[in-house]
Amino acid sequence: MRIVIAILSTVFFTHVSGYAQQSNNGYYNELKKMYEKEQATFQDAIEKNKCWYLSYSMTSLVLNEMTGAYKNTVTNGEMLANRSYRFNKANGVEVFMDEKDVFTVNRSMNMIMRTKTPKNALAIKSAVYYNLFSDSLKRTMNVSSCKHYKGADGTNIVEYTAFPVDKAKSPFLMLSYCFDDDTKALRKVQVEYNTAVSNSMKSFTMTVNQRIDRNDVPELPLKNKFLNTNGRLKPPYQTFSYKDLHNKP
Repeated sequence: MRIVIAILSTVFFTHVSGYAQQSNNGYYNELKKMYEKEQATFQDAIEKNKCWYLSYSMTSLVLNEMTGAYKNTVTNGEMLANRSYRFNKANGVEVFMDEKDVFTVNRSMNMIMRTKTPKNALAIKSAVYYNLFSDSLKRTMNVSSCKHYKGADGTNIVEYTAFPVDKAKSPFLMLSYCFDDDTKALRKVQVEYNTAVSNSMKSFTMTVNQRIDRNDVPELPLKNKFLNTNGRLKPPYQTFSYKDLHNKP
C-alpha cells in the first residue's frame, strides 16, 4: 500500500488576524524549523520506543482517464509506529509490519498477504511529507507568504505558502503548510499541481484529525497475531484467502 504522506484535520479556518511578506529566505528558514520540529516528534518517539499515532484525511482531485474529468476522492487513514512496529490503515487496507514480516489485510478483497520486511524499513525515523527542503524543490519553489490566524476551533495557525519560480516548468502551482503556532505540530498540507506538466492529479489536501498517545501495539512477532502453529490464519482472519510470499525470491 502506498503510504499517504502529508496529514491534517478538516477545519474551516476563519478570522485571519495577520498577513506578512518578507524575503523568501526568511520564510524558508522559519518553515524549515517548523518542519524539522515535526520530524523530531516522530523521531523522538521511535528512539524512546514510545508510540507515535495520528489519524488523517486526504481529499484529492484525480484524473479519470476514461472520462477525462477530475474526480474527487477521499482517503481516511491511521498511522501508528514505535521502534519495532509500523501500522498503516487507509480505505479498507491495513498494513502491519515488524522486523521480519509485513501482513497486508485487504478487507474489500477478503485477502491477507504476507511478505518479508524490506531491509532497514524500521530504521526510518521520519514521517515524510512533501519536503520543500529537498535540493530540487528548494531551487524551484519560493516560500513567499506567511499568515497567522485562528482556526474555527480556536487554534492559533501559521500557514506558509510556496509558489514556483518558473510556473511553466514546475510540477507544482502551490504548496501550503499549516502548523499549530503554539505546539508547532503539522495540521495541514495542500498541494496544487501544474496539470500542463502532469495531469494525473490536480490537487490534494491532507489534514491531521487526531494525535493521541496510544500503546495498542500487538504482541510481537506479528506472525503470532495472524497464524497458528500450522501456518493457517487465526480468528478473526480465518475466512480470508491467504498468500504467503515471505520466502519468495
